[in-house]
Amino acid sequence: ALDVAPPVVTIEAFFEGDEVALAVDDHPELTWRVVYGSFTAPRVVEADEPGSTLLRGADGLPRAEGTIDVPFIAVVPASVRDGAAGIPVLFGHGFFGGRDELEGFAARNIMNAVGGVGFAIDWQGMSDEDIGRVVATVGGEVSKSIDFGERLPQAMVNWQALSRAVKTGTFFGHEAFTRPIMRPGRSEVRVPVIDVSRPLSFIGISQGHILGGTMTALNPDVRRAALQVGGAGFSTMMFRARPFTRFLFLMDYSMPDALDQQKLHAHMQSHLDRFDPASYARFLLDDVVTVGPSNEPVGRRALLQMGVGDPQGPNGGTELHARMLGVPVVTGSAKAPIFGLHGVDAPHRGSGLFAYGFGIDTSFYETATPAADGNAVHEAVRRSPEALEQLDRFFHDGVIVNPCGARCDVEVPDGTPQ
Repeated sequence: ALDVAPPVVTIEAFFEGDEVALAVDDHPELTWRVVYGSFTAPRVVEADEPGSTLLRGADGLPRAEGTIDVPFIAVVPASVRDGAAGIPVLFGHGFFGGRDELEGFAARNIMNAVGGVGFAIDWQGMSDEDIGRVVATVGGEVSKSIDFGERLPQAMVNWQALSRAVKTGTFFGHEAFTRPIMRPGRSEVRVPVIDVSRPLSFIGISQGHILGGTMTALNPDVRRAALQVGGAGFSTMMFRARPFTRFLFLMDYSMPDALDQQKLHAHMQSHLDRFDPASYARFLLDDVVTVGPSNEPVGRRALLQMGVGDPQGPNGGTELHARMLGVPVVTGSAKAPIFGLHGVDAPHRGSGLFAYGFGIDTSFYETATPAADGNAVHEAVRRSPEALEQLDRFFHDGVIVNPCGARCDVEVPDGTPQ
């Protein structure tokens, strides 16, 4: 469908320089431009709205028909304004969030640190516009509480369309993604601010790790995937993760019997398997998907970054994903050894897991319930200077380094929320 109807990009507005402060709340100096627009993607759902179902033919099989418009946000960091063209980086937002997370300090700080032009879209099906329907079903029509999964394939299609648009230079027709240069004896010309000859990278944080593990396994254009503070095994993670507490609270009303809840949790996984990164782990680095265009796994690399004692993205989910991917623990990780994973020395030119320690007591993992209290770990990893250095080397060189020189037990960065 993308070959027949390549993505069409529309730029609606962009802010530059001092105007960036109109689009972001803090540290505008990190960012040169913020761009808003949309692009077209093949439509694979009945309607482009929460609660919609997969578009199916008379034979019951999913199909594509026409296109939908997908809103995006892009940021061009100050490091690209002041230096060479940036690398292309896709950004996947967190738990039922939205593309506007790219406008936040942490995401823009990442882009500035790695010299990346960042692009973000919503995880349709698990974004902020879907949360109302999910809450209503969990609190009432429990049998429909997993229906949001019908919409998630559209999100995966949207990411592939965005990747195609970035890699083919479709964005370069607008001044927001170019800059003027003067050549001796010639008139001014505009050149792209993105170097599309560099590997297309992805960073997914929390839910962005989880769904990004599926998306990057299917997407032939993404070559380097940084998956941070998430994991695999949806039903295992959800009922141990603090963000899911609100849904457990509602479930107590709609399904008060604890044994009934356990039965539901067990049966949910068969539906969650449709988009769980555990189902797609072998396609991320090794196997070719047997239907449709090749996902081109050969040469793709993945860096899993974990914070020891994370109450929002349980470490068990990250470690499970690493085992299913067959990646090693890189020397310097704050947690090693890890069951079922071998070790490898840094620097490591390949895929791997690396954990950061912040001195957090992990005893709350002893019970299979969300932690009663929060801590800074989930947010601290994305803000850690050491993790940023590691991301920069991974995106640019495909190498996982130990940024600490020894075991990576580090300080929680100032200003990190819990």
